[in-house]
Amino acid sequence: MKINRVRYLKGPNYFAYTPTICIELDIGELEQKPSDSIPGFNENC
Repeated sequence: MKINRVRYLKGPNYFAYTPTICIELDIGELEQKPSDSIPGFNENC
């Protein structure tokens, strides 16, 4: 995985009422793999 871009959005904004971090992520070889098959992917959400 590679982080392409990180932006800080002051709140309120289009996405949330509070300040928000927006990350553009290139998931590379994981693109065709369902997220539920990646161990630990949803554990911190």
